[in-house]
Amino acid sequence: MSSSRQIACVAAILAVVLIPGFWYVQVPLDWDARHLSPPTGDEPHYLLIADAIAQDHDLRVKAAYDRNAGEMLVPTADWQIHTRTGPNGTFSIHSIGLSAFVAPAFACFGRQGVRVLLGAQAALIPVLFFGIARLAGVPFWQSCGLAVCTSFGLPFLAASGQLYPDLPTGVVLLALAYVVLAQTKVSASRPVLLLAGP
Repeated sequence: MSSSRQIACVAAILAVVLIPGFWYVQVPLDWDARHLSPPTGDEPHYLLIADAIAQDHDLRVKAAYDRNAGEMLVPTADWQIHTRTGPNGTFSIHSIGLSAFVAPAFACFGRQGVRVLLGAQAALIPVLFFGIARLAGVPFWQSCGLAVCTSFGLPFLAASGQLYPDLPTGVVLLALAYVVLAQTKVSASRPVLLLAGP
């Protein structure tokens, strides 16, 4: 392979990673700066579980809700709907996986740190999709084009920095699909591999 072709391949791979990654991080941060996307629905509750994990090293969330009452992330009446109190304390009804994943970023950088972390992990989507396309025998440049086009589709661009447990779970499942497909060394005659893409 000539050096100019190698440079073009490296540039294409960087484009697959950096262009979507930039937008996945920039769009949510821009929305935050303009107050266009405040935490709503279950998002504040995931953040408060992350706060309990990071600050209290505990899954009991009452202290986290008390700490954040001044920030008005969650209306007082709302937090009781999203928690259950028993003899061992107050716990969230939400799963802890997403909150545990974002807890270090939330502890260090707040909600913006969480948005950057989720945007960065969403940037793995085009890379994994590119890899799956290559495993399916799709030529290099077409794989790059497919990955970039897919990465700018919904829900990835709009949801990359939102606190949805589905997106990190999807990235993990896509990564597992890639690893399994790479380990099985499936031949290029299996276009069904593209169905594993996002």
